[in-house]
Amino acid sequence: MANWEALILRGARADQPAAGIAGRLYFVTDEYTWEQDTGSTWATNALTAALLAYTPAVLANWDYGSDPGDVADALDQLADRVASIEAGGIGGTSSILQISDETLAGDGAFANVTIPAGYEEVWVRARVRTADAGATDRVGLRLGTGGSLDTGNNYVFTVQWQGAAAGGTNSAAASSISGPVTAANGSTANYFGDCEWVILSPGDTSQWKNVRATGGYVDATGHRVGHGSGVWKNTGAINILNIVGISTATFKAGSRLQVLGINYG
Repeated sequence: MANWEALILRGARADQPAAGIAGRLYFVTDEYTWEQDTGSTWATNALTAALLAYTPAVLANWDYGSDPGDVADALDQLADRVASIEAGGIGGTSSILQISDETLAGDGAFANVTIPAGYEEVWVRARVRTADAGATDRVGLRLGTGGSLDTGNNYVFTVQWQGAAAGGTNSAAASSISGPVTAANGSTANYFGDCEWVILSPGDTSQWKNVRATGGYVDATGHRVGHGSGVWKNTGAINILNIVGISTATFKAGSRLQVLGINYG
């Protein structure tokens, strides 16, 4: 038995495969029509309720606007759902899409991440260990517009942490927005720290950009956990970002940077 992915297809008219497998369905995305493979040709009029009898087992499952009245309506709703899922949402316009995910194979820096327009929030997640010789370090978030990172002292941040030793720091003219304390290369081997930043309204061009930060780490000798906030003093739409160690720009192999885009329905 073939997988359903091989029997229910979608794409532009120019990408439609040749007929030859009777019973297949194809949704023509640039014409918004369904066609059925008769074995020798793609036929629009072949897709009828008589050929594809359909009764939903649970009508409540079809709540994407209204219950389907016939096969064509059910397939139209299915096509809408497939399009929504491919765009990152399920049954609506809410979505969380992965923009980038990089794990360092060796010691070094992460590649800059390009941020597409249109997200309501951007979530930056890092599991890192810096190459600094000390036991702890901090990681800073840098933002940019026009495809260029801002490495100047145009960031404001405050961050506090608790644990084996409480502390905090702040700056009104920093070169990045610092996250809480994380692991460095002087900490117990194989321990990494977690840092997260949430960028609010990255595309807003009327205000400076606000960022929330959380994170921490634990090793055999102690632990830290904390939170903070920061501002990038620029009204430009954010379309590029990266992270950097505060004490050293290099991260150890196995460090990971993941960036997600978020929209709310």
